[in-house]
This record gives sequence, structure tokens and C-alpha cells, in this order.
Amino acid sequence: MRIHIFALAALVLAALLFAAAPVLAEEREVIFFDDFSSYTDEASLAKNWSAFSGHWFVKDGCLNQDTGAFDTGIVVRDLYLRCDYSFECKVKLVSGGAGAGLYWNVFDQITGESGNMLRYDGNVPIMYGWMSGRGFLGTGGASGDLRADGTWHTMRLDVFNSTGKFDLYWDGVKIADQADEYHRSGYVGLECSLGYSQFDDVKITVAKGTNWKAVPSGKVMPEWVESVAVLPNGNYVYPVRNLHRVQIVTPDGKLVREFGELGNGAGQLSLPSSVAVDKAGRIFVVEAGNKRVQIFDQNGKSLKTFAPKGRSALENPYGIAIAANGNIWVSDRGRGRVYCFDESGEILAVIGGSKPGANPGEFNSPKHVTIISGRLYVADSGNNRIQIFDLNDRSAAPQVVRMPWSPVAVIAWQKGGFAVSNGGGIGIFDSKWNQVKTFGGAAANQMVFDKSGNLVVADAWNKKIVILSTKLSDVTPVVTKVTTNSAVVTWKTDLPSETKLMLFDTPQPTIYPSVIDYSKARVFTGKSGTDHIVTLTGLKSATRHIFTISSPYRTIPPTERGADYRFFT
Repeated sequence: MRIHIFALAALVLAALLFAAAPVLAEEREVIFFDDFSSYTDEASLAKNWSAFSGHWFVKDGCLNQDTGAFDTGIVVRDLYLRCDYSFECKVKLVSGGAGAGLYWNVFDQITGESGNMLRYDGNVPIMYGWMSGRGFLGTGGASGDLRADGTWHTMRLDVFNSTGKFDLYWDGVKIADQADEYHRSGYVGLECSLGYSQFDDVKITVAKGTNWKAVPSGKVMPEWVESVAVLPNGNYVYPVRNLHRVQIVTPDGKLVREFGELGNGAGQLSLPSSVAVDKAGRIFVVEAGNKRVQIFDQNGKSLKTFAPKGRSALENPYGIAIAANGNIWVSDRGRGRVYCFDESGEILAVIGGSKPGANPGEFNSPKHVTIISGRLYVADSGNNRIQIFDLNDRSAAPQVVRMPWSPVAVIAWQKGGFAVSNGGGIGIFDSKWNQVKTFGGAAANQMVFDKSGNLVVADAWNKKIVILSTKLSDVTPVVTKVTTNSAVVTWKTDLPSETKLMLFDTPQPTIYPSVIDYSKARVFTGKSGTDHIVTLTGLKSATRHIFTISSPYRTIPPTERGADYRFFT
């Protein structure tokens, strides 16, 4: 009997040791390591790290952050990962705060917008979730203990981008097992919230033989698309910010051409944020990473680049618009300014103060700029307003229009009105700026009309180009004629689309699965068009039915399905 007890104890001990000291089965390759011993100042640190908030500096042989602000962050510069990888470091909470942690799969290394995040909050459990813009959406917790006791702890994050999961280890013990990540590619970095934290010995590894530098090509991929324009032949052009390239597609989504790669030479790109097209069909690209504007022909040949130097240098350029006289207007989120250039790159005018501000003529994180009938419209997002400047009378004070939310872009609409996007939807305003409609079917950034009069929207959050009718109808299926074993579902769309419904049953009336696997669903189809009707037969009685329909909006690339809906028989 003692032999069996010993054997059981040995098995338990072995399991505990495995949990406490995990060893990855495959041989690993170190692709990044930093012990912060080689930096002399913040400028030298910036060669390898990009801080998007907070005060990050090297002291006492480690990385420090001491501002006490919420969710400050820094990422490894220009290391964008799509593969599975492991990220580990040492961390110490020196004083105060909501703790420290990690950012990973962050889309934007300059602003830190949208990525996964976790942090230790003193004696409360670790919080993890994702960033939507710069707002944190918590999704889960685990047992962690980070106190201001001068003690170094170890953190290791095993990221499985191939499945959208992650494992987390604290001082060698697994505390999160196959937790969900929202974003499945991006930059990797560190987080500190409301306190003074230190980090050291940052190491990133991949399975040996992994092509971690691989960049997808030959595929329509508007992964982080914040801008879209229409070429003279009707094709769409947009920047793919995190792939450092530009893609051209037909209105039905076929890839025509892509160009650009990470770099600062002619024809190379770094974090392209916006595009504009002039009358000759040339493509103007704003590069946030290279702090410049580059001009291409439609074949992807670089024609010219310009970037102001010195005190007028761009810091975080974002939006661009081409005036009728050929002048180029560019917004700079970092400096809180809007610049006007001629084609040679000479600065003709600057709007905004020496730093971001809230007075008329000043900006706080200005986003897209648009020219409508000789007037410049600036989405002054940080001030929740739109500012309008008369380009024919530069001495005139700007018109200031307050918005109910942070605007991203504005375009002219029907009957002298305007459409304004906010990154989550679209608001329609009349000519006197009274809001008359709200549309939430696309997480809209920049918008433009195509040759067919459809509204083409850059949807960064959903990684899509969305094509909409100007009716902007919200689509909601209606369930009627429900019996114990049948029902009829109808819906209308503005543009023709396929009629397809996928049905999933759950016998418990009040309990729903957290993730619905529609690959196991029953599929019902009907005649394609704008009026859709599906008759559901063979239903089980006393059952809660969950269903989705094919995407009610045309998208590039195509979207398989829309939202989830429920009814009961």
C-alpha cells in the first residue's frame, strides 16, 4: 500500500513541478532580448522601444516608468508578430498604483491604440482584456500578487496567435490557461498603471524554424485600415498600416496591386495611415512611421517624398486631402497642427499652436481632413468638434461645430448635409449641423463615395472595407409565423446580397453558449436580392434557437455572417 501511496505522491509532485516550472517542448529561438544595459539616455532607448504614453527611462540598469498615469505603455520598435511566440520579463512595483503588466498584439506602435493588455493590480487579481482605441475592456482575471515591496517577479506570456489563445505564468506558476485574446497580431510591449514600476530582462522567443518575419502577400488584407480613396478608374486604394503597404482592389474585392515594404527608402513605407488621390490619379500616402508624405503612380512607383525638418518636422502625421489647386493638407496628431504643402514639399501654411490646444484654430489629436467647396474640414477628435476653415480667406476665424462624440472624418452628404464618422458608427447631419440619423453598421473611419454613388468606408476595427447605400438602413431580421416546429424569418438590405441563414439550437431556455460554432449549424437559403425570406422547418419544440444571417452589408473581404439573434419555439 505504501508503494502505491508513494507513487501517487510522486505523480502529484511531478505535476506540481511541471506547473511551477513549465518547459516548452520545442527548441526555441530568441528573436529579441534586452537587459537595458546599453542605453545612455531616452534617445538611445527610442532606437529599440517606442513609448506611446508615460515616461519611460533607464535607471539602475533596468527600464522605469514613473508618471502615475493610467495604462502607460511602450512596445518593441518595429517588431510586429503574427506567429505564436513567448514573451517574458522581470517586473517590480516600486510604489503605488494599479500595478504593471504587458501589452501585446498592439496595432499601433505610435499611439498604442487597440491591442491585448493585462496588468497586476496590487492585491487584487490580474486583469486582462483588450484596448479599444485607448480604452481598456476587461474580460477576465487570475490570481497574481504584485506589491510595492521591492521584489522582482517573473512574467511569461505564451501567445498562440494561430488559435487566439494565451497562457500566463507568474513566478513560474501558470495562472491563465488558454485564455482568449481579441487581437491576434501586433507589437509587443510593457504596461504600467498608476504607479512606479521597473522592468528587466525582456526576452521574446519563437519555435526554432519559425519564419517570424513573414509578411502575407497576394491577399486582400485591410488589417488596420483607417483610410480609403477611389482611383479615376473606380478601383479602391487603401493603406494597410501594420503591413507597411498599400493595396488596390476592384469594387468587388479583387486584388489589383499591392506595393510597399517596411523601410525609409523610396518606395518603402512605415505605418501608412492615410491616402488621397489627385486629379491625375497619383496616390499620396501619409507615413506616420517615417513622418513624411510619399507620392506614387498607380503602378506603385515612387515619384517623390517630402518631410519637413527641424521645428516644422511632422511628429505623427495622420490625415491628408488634396485641394483643387494641388495643395496638400496634412494633419499631425502629435503636434496638434494641420500643414499645407505645395507639391515640392514646401510649407505654405500651418494651422494650430505650438502645442495641442482647445481654442479656436488649435487642435487636439486632429484626424482626417476634408476639402468641401473651398473649405477645409478638420476632425478635431481630441476636442470633440469639427473646425471649418475658409481656404479663400485665411484671416477668417474658423467655424467650430461641437460633436456629441470624438469625430474621425467628415464628408459632404445629401441636401447640403454632412456625414461624420467616429470610429464606431456614422452620424448624419443636415446643413445646419442638426443630427438627423445614426448608423452603427460599420466601425467607420474615413469615408468616400465611389463611381456608383455608394459610400465606401474604412472599418479598422473589423478589418474591412464596407460598401453601403446612402440609405444607411440598419438591418434586423424579423421572426414571424412561429409554431412548435417552424418559423419564417425576413429582412431587407439596401444593396443586393445573398439570402442565407445559419441556425443553432440550445435546449436550455436561459443558458447560451459563450461561443457559437456555426460550422455545426443548419443552413437555410433563399433567393438573393434586397428582400430576403427564409422558411425554417423541422424545428424542435421547447427549444431556444440562435441564428445569424449572411452579412447584410457588402464588405471587402467578404464577411461570412452578421450578428446573433434568438427566438423560442
